[in-house]
Parts: sequence; structure tokens; C-alpha cells
Amino acid sequence: MTQLLVSVRNATEAIDALDAGADLIDVKEPRHGSLGRASAQTLREVATAVDARVPISAALGEIGEVVDTSTLDALHSFNFAKLGLAQAMQAFNWRTEWQAAIQRLPTHVASVAVVYADGVAYGAPPTEQILSEAVRLRCAGILLDTFCKNGTNLFQHWTTSAVQKLLDFTRENQMFGVLAGALKGNALMQAAALKPDYIAVRSAVCRGTRTASVSAELVA
Repeated sequence: MTQLLVSVRNATEAIDALDAGADLIDVKEPRHGSLGRASAQTLREVATAVDARVPISAALGEIGEVVDTSTLDALHSFNFAKLGLAQAMQAFNWRTEWQAAIQRLPTHVASVAVVYADGVAYGAPPTEQILSEAVRLRCAGILLDTFCKNGTNLFQHWTTSAVQKLLDFTRENQMFGVLAGALKGNALMQAAALKPDYIAVRSAVCRGTRTASVSAELVA
């Protein structure tokens, strides 16, 4: 059964989303990009507010961004962490850098690989290479998202059959699949029809832009 992941920027939004029925709380700072990293203090506050009632995940930015020790320490109550691969092709060996970043995570925090539907335009490795590495690195899941938050949705970048193929890959490799990328209205219904493990939303549950506050009513 498809569950709902809601991305929040603080503890207040986390409580509202949780009370409205969110199945997984994801922490990010939307002003800092697709996987904008929240402060260590925010991570701790959200973890306290959620109090292990549902799983929680953290967006840690892109692979080239340094994740400091205080942020890693703040993940002690988290289940998952996500690192994007935008501009990774500029790295001498992005596979090695990705592996090293995952190895720095607390041992109980599972890594979620990120495939950007528009990623090639932003220096991300080809999807096939990301998926191959995700299997090798034993990632728990795959998130399919958009890097550029300009209002275009996932299905304006990928066909339905391409999205379905990725979800099939996750199931074949015992990973969970997450669909995101400005999913609202018809795009949200398209995503739901493919029955991913999770649909991830931010803009769809904010009154205004994705940097506005999460609305409990819209989550419900």
C-alpha cells in the first residue's frame, strides 16, 4: 500500500503533518534546494516532536556538500538519510565519494539513493549508474525526484513507463520506491496509480509555494 511522506522544515510542521496522517516525516530546508539540509538543531527538534511514532528521514544536500559532525550526531533518532548526486560527474570518482559519505552515517541510519528526473542537466550521473551503485552500496530505497524546483512535475521529465520501470527495479532489488517532484493534481494521481511505496510531497501540502508552511488540512 502506498504511504505518504511529508517533507517538513521544523517541529511545528512535523506535528501538524503527523497528526494529519503522514506515514513518514522527512526533514529538509526547502530554501536550500531539492534536498536542502536543515540545521542540526532542527533535526533534533523534529526527532523529539515525532518521538518515534513514524519513521523519519533527513535530506543532507548534495554529495559535494560537507556534512558536519553536529549534523551527523543529530541523526541518532533517524531511520533514513538522503544524499543527492547533482554535479557528481565533476568529481574524480563520485562512486567513492558517495560510498564514503554513506559510511559516515550512523550505522542504524539507512541510505536512500536519489535519482533526479532532470539530473543529467545538472551534472548527475546517468540513472543506470546510480541504480547500480545503489545496489552495491545496499541502499534501502530509491527516491525519484526533480532537482530544479521550477514548477514542472516528475511526469514532465519522465514518461509513466520510465517511472514504472524504476519502481520495478526497486522491487526486484528489495528496496522501497519513493516518487516526488511537484506531485499535485493530475500528477499526484498518476503517481498514485503506479503504487510506489511512498509518495513524497512538499508543495502539494503548502498553502502557496513550497517554502510556505505545511497545512495539516492539505496533508489530510
